[in-house]
Amino acid sequence: MLLKNISKLTALILAFALLLSSCGGKAPTETEGGEEGVQSTSASQTVNIGALDYTELKCEDAGSFDYINFICGESVMAINIPFPESWKLYKTGENTYTIKKYAKELGKVYFGSESEQDDSGTTVYSDTKEKRGIETRYSVNRYGEKGSYSYRRKLVFDYDDEKAERKIVFDIDYTAMKDESVAFMREIINVWEVITLPKYNTLSFESGNGKNTVMILGNSFVSTSRIGNILGDICTPDQISYIDAVSLPNVSIKDYAGSRTFLARIESGEYGMLFMCGLFSNDDVTGLEKIYEACQKSGTVLVLFPAHNEDRKRIKAAQEKYPELVTVDWKEEVEQLIYSGVDKWDMCMKDGPEHSTPLAGYVGASMIYRALFGEMPTKAVTQQVSGVTQGYIKTKLGAYLETGKICGALKSTVYYFTETN
Repeated sequence: MLLKNISKLTALILAFALLLSSCGGKAPTETEGGEEGVQSTSASQTVNIGALDYTELKCEDAGSFDYINFICGESVMAINIPFPESWKLYKTGENTYTIKKYAKELGKVYFGSESEQDDSGTTVYSDTKEKRGIETRYSVNRYGEKGSYSYRRKLVFDYDDEKAERKIVFDIDYTAMKDESVAFMREIINVWEVITLPKYNTLSFESGNGKNTVMILGNSFVSTSRIGNILGDICTPDQISYIDAVSLPNVSIKDYAGSRTFLARIESGEYGMLFMCGLFSNDDVTGLEKIYEACQKSGTVLVLFPAHNEDRKRIKAAQEKYPELVTVDWKEEVEQLIYSGVDKWDMCMKDGPEHSTPLAGYVGASMIYRALFGEMPTKAVTQQVSGVTQGYIKTKLGAYLETGKICGALKSTVYYFTETN
């Protein structure tokens, strides 16, 4: 009887020791030196759990998370995914990164087919969910024979960028993280535009009454930005013969829509194109109808041209109500430039409303120019007319001045895959 009990106790101790050796222990120290310089355990190493079910395994706490970006090929889109701060990625192929925590190899991240790597396991759990247009498929996969099973987690991020459908696959040792960490990686994800490309030739005077005259109608942001002066400065009379930039303080679309004077000016056909600012409330979205009707009568091309202080929800509501209208999104361009690293106070005045500066005015004018003429402006501004010099603009905007491209400020690490699928 005593021998039988000792045998049972010995078996329990051995099982407990086996579980500890597979799930815990002190991690090896990471060796400096890059991809080849890091010593690691075998890439195929998985946790041997004997006859235990995977749900009984003790999993490590992945700790706090940072965010990383993956970009495929020449795409301008990146997928942003939470990633444990203590984990590192080392490139081991054109489309494969190895995940390591210190010298311990935890798994791989690869780009392409879900079955591109070892697909010999049996799926014992799976589910699918969608967040922000990204489908994530999660599965737990069993490998080996009964009595010496090992388990791995597979997390597939399936999304579309501007070029194609993409798949990024995380294949990770099951015990390297807890279920809560998997859920977090699937929840706080996003696909966003890393490089904003300029839009060319989206507008034409010929699509309306043919007159190359412009009205910009808005509030004090039109005035402080000097956008009318700057647009005239970078254009020749042959391109735009007349520019009327109207800026009344504390007004919006509903005020212009209620003014017979302004509606009559639009209906007269004096202008070939009207750039309309002033979407702050539902009344402005409603009032846009009268502006639209006046433009229809005169053949004036109506363009939504939101300034920096306008309400994004109202802008979207107007776009949904009038999908045929072109939007030249001055507000978004300024915000993207600020996010990319341009000093906010070079774009905005340090007053209560944070009025737009002439630098922001140049951005708006160049957007109008390239939408009309299919290229970036080449004519230099003059300080006397525009309130800024070409040298100042070049210093503040850099390559944007020639390319119109905005590179997002990637405050988290970027990993690249070759475009093969």
